[in-house]
Amino acid sequence: MSLSLPEVRARTARLLEALDGEIVLLARRQEQMAALSEAIVQRDEGRLEALLAEVAGTLSAQAEADERVRALQAELARRLGCPPETARLGLLAERVGGREGSEMQSRRDRIVELADGLRRQHLRTSVLLTECARVNRRMLETLCPAARGVSTYDSGGREHWRPETGRVSAER
Repeated sequence: MSLSLPEVRARTARLLEALDGEIVLLARRQEQMAALSEAIVQRDEGRLEALLAEVAGTLSAQAEADERVRALQAELARRLGCPPETARLGLLAERVGGREGSEMQSRRDRIVELADGLRRQHLRTSVLLTECARVNRRMLETLCPAARGVSTYDSGGREHWRPETGRVSAER
């Protein structure tokens, strides 16, 4: 069913624009996560700090974009006679139909693909951090017998480390 009402088309166009923004943000977040992994591997603390600040800004922008998409999606759903709380992009694309419906479905598919990629990259980064912690812990256990505590230093001062705690400060 293809609706040609100017109001529905205008709302659909705004939703498509918002979905494009989501796509850009998700791609950027995936790039940031890959860059975080690279900075961890290279032990580039300056780059790591800059990336963490950048990620915080992107997360804020993502939350705003998500809210905008939800609002536009609910508005379009009401205009199409669907309950806003149950209307998903796939259903809206079917209801809108035609070229706009195809474009909406295409953007939905791209968002799903990017979200899956971001999830995988996040998992890789988490595994990398876990492995770094394990290697650091193993080195300290090897270098220092379990019977003694080891003093490690971080940017905030002195901390005591004991092998059985399973935590190591990675700060210099």
